[in-house]
Amino acid sequence: MFCNSIRPLLLGNHDVSELPSFRNRAGRWETCYDDGASLSSSSTLLLPEPLPSHPLPSCPTMSDTSPPIICFSSSVKGMDDWASRTGIPLTSADALGTTYARAHRWLLRLKSDLVKEHGWRDVSPADSRMLFSIECPSPFKSPNGLPRTPAMRIEVPIHATSFFSPERRVQWEMVFHGSAFPALRHNTPVGDILNILQCLLTGMIVIVREENVPGEGLYKTSRALPPADWVSQNQTGLTEIFGPSHYKSLFKAASDTTKAFRLENYPNKR
Repeated sequence: MFCNSIRPLLLGNHDVSELPSFRNRAGRWETCYDDGASLSSSSTLLLPEPLPSHPLPSCPTMSDTSPPIICFSSSVKGMDDWASRTGIPLTSADALGTTYARAHRWLLRLKSDLVKEHGWRDVSPADSRMLFSIECPSPFKSPNGLPRTPAMRIEVPIHATSFFSPERRVQWEMVFHGSAFPALRHNTPVGDILNILQCLLTGMIVIVREENVPGEGLYKTSRALPPADWVSQNQTGLTEIFGPSHYKSLFKAASDTTKAFRLENYPNKR
């Protein structure tokens, strides 16, 4: 069953190479990233210098050996920063509502796959504000058969504006900072749901990896867009949602590590 298949991920056999592991050597950033694919020395990428140190946002804490985590923030300023980096400008609330509504059918199809094929179930009673709300029983059991951890839950609202509601900030942090998306994002359809939301709300839902480098401090690598391969493979669906011009901008930004990723350095944080 799909839910039980996450046990190795949650017990520590993490794939920590999804996000780049950066080292500054001779002014170049060497990287090993994206699902374990290592770049040869001849393929070393040039990336921008780390951004200046500033307070870390409120996201789950990580240790030196933690896997990447999902960070949710509805800060419009943060999204605008990513819009400047990716070259994909922020849109109006009405335009966002239109593209988000176009994505409903795709999101519901993925939800249906999770329920029918992977052991997820609808949450009862249903919340009328949600496009869907599903949960997966915890795979961790005590000796007497009781769950050791809460059920994993994925919720997606009917309207995109729900993500910006201050009253619901904690709810969305619980969804995205919980165990479901970090543990299952490499598996479709959970990964597809996350990738669609990153395209719709670029900069709101970011994959983050932190790495402590002796003598250099903390490096924080963030990724705000899905992998370029995923964007290419889903061209038809994304074009139906965004139109051909916006799709081209998405693919261009996702294909450029200086746009899809951001590197920050915090030299005073251990």
